[in-house]
Amino acid sequence: MRVVALTFGTEGDLRPMIALCRGLRDAGCDALLLGERSATDYAGQCGVPFVPLAGDMAQALRVAAAGFLLEGGGVADTAKALAEIARQNTAAWMRTTLEHCAQADGIVCAGLAIYVGLSCAEALRIPVIGAGLQPMMPTREFPSPFVPPWRMPGFANALSHRLVLAMMWRAFRGAINDARRDVTGQLPRRTAFDGYPVICGVSPTLVPQPRDWPERFAITGSWSLAT
Repeated sequence: MRVVALTFGTEGDLRPMIALCRGLRDAGCDALLLGERSATDYAGQCGVPFVPLAGDMAQALRVAAAGFLLEGGGVADTAKALAEIARQNTAAWMRTTLEHCAQADGIVCAGLAIYVGLSCAEALRIPVIGAGLQPMMPTREFPSPFVPPWRMPGFANALSHRLVLAMMWRAFRGAINDARRDVTGQLPRRTAFDGYPVICGVSPTLVPQPRDWPERFAITGSWSLAT
């Protein structure tokens, strides 16, 4: 089985995905990772085939951080800064993903590249799994990790997740739909992707599996390699 994984982010995003791909390879899968170029050396050390994606995350974060220091910022501002990184690179990410997924049996996508992976899987009609490092899917048991950890009633916890996901989709939607039109010839999406399985690389000791999650969402334990 050939699996292509893709993510774009900081070292904290990339190292767990490298560990996940190493685990897939150890299990007999032909796993390839597409990601931010700074992970090239570490992926090689771990024996994970790696293809760099366009963009420089470190430089983009320096620019975003400078803006936050001058103006301050919250969840919406963070989403806008990350969306700008995606806006500049989404079409290139989509072309690279399509090239390397031509013979793939499935896609695992995460980070800033998750909507690219979901669109490519839709275009190629192959299975897709979302991969996350925070429990972002709606639950009544705790609030979104992107809002202050207030004690709130269950309906407010679930609403906080939905609001954060909606803000992220709104911030990324334009770039994704432009790339869908220009690269894959797909129709634009008015609503966010839904219905796909998600694995979450978090320790169940820290975050037990929410009781109200559907079976397609799973806390798997953290993805790391012995050093």
